[in-house]
Order: sequence, then structure tokens, then C-alpha cells
Amino acid sequence: GDKVRVFKMRRRKHYTKNQGHRQNYTEVRIDGFVGA
Repeated sequence: GDKVRVFKMRRRKHYTKNQGHRQNYTEVRIDGFVGA
């Protein structure tokens, strides 16, 4: 996937806080996350 910025969220097992990393985020997108 592309480099997306993840904010403080505890959705998956790994806890990420405002860290830009390359992951296989499909439904957890910035614009798609808000609608979830």
C-alpha cells in the first residue's frame, strides 16, 4: 500500500500513534476511516 499516516487508533493488534508507515491498509484509509 501507500504511505498513510495513522493517528492514535487501537483497531488492530499493533498500536500505532501518529506514525507514517507502509502497510496493507485497505478499509483503514483516511477518508474511508471516517465513514466507518
